[in-house]
Amino acid sequence: MPRNFTLCLLLCAFAALPAAAQSSAGIATAPPGIDALAQNSRHGATEPAVDQFLQRFLGRLHALGTAGDLLLAGGEGTIDAGAVVRATLAPFIGETAPQRFRIDGPDLSLSEQLGAGIGLAVHELATNALKYGALSAAEGSVSITWSTKPIDTGEEIEFVWKERGGPPPSPPEKPGFGSRMIQSVVARERAGRVNMDYQPDGLCCRIAFMRYCYVHLFLGIEACFF
Repeated sequence: MPRNFTLCLLLCAFAALPAAAQSSAGIATAPPGIDALAQNSRHGATEPAVDQFLQRFLGRLHALGTAGDLLLAGGEGTIDAGAVVRATLAPFIGETAPQRFRIDGPDLSLSEQLGAGIGLAVHELATNALKYGALSAAEGSVSITWSTKPIDTGEEIEFVWKERGGPPPSPPEKPGFGSRMIQSVVARERAGRVNMDYQPDGLCCRIAFMRYCYVHLFLGIEACFF
């Protein structure tokens, strides 16, 4: 039952993503409908695995909705990296404590799809940290930073999620859906790569990609695109 339930909901969720990619409103308006579908589809299902999955699935869905809200508020078809990270982590900060989080990075505009993907990745990492990682321990903490580095053809952008003070992490025997989803965030980006490093003092996840930059010959204005 849980496997079929999972598959049904994921197919519904990802079926909504093309509309989200075509318009800012799509990301914001799709999640409520899928949320209702998910809640109604579990009618009669009492297995604990279904409840656990539903909680995690809806968390991912709400992270996607958060990105949509930011898109609608901005109205420019882009998402600010800092805004999407802070909004995605807000429920976790409220559940634990603000001092356990460090969020830092320069102003950075992301495309609709990439911004939504970063939001989903951050939500997945935070959920794992709360259940198994640094946020499961009283003294544990998390930092998420991002940076840009000039290269010959533009800029290299890197997000770094680092946990400290939790139980020593260990690599999974095989990648789960969450790991595959994080990998997919930059699968279509230029030079996109994800590195999951299970360090003794806590997980370190690096998400990197590049964007091209050029100077307009007549206007003398630098423009960058993913």
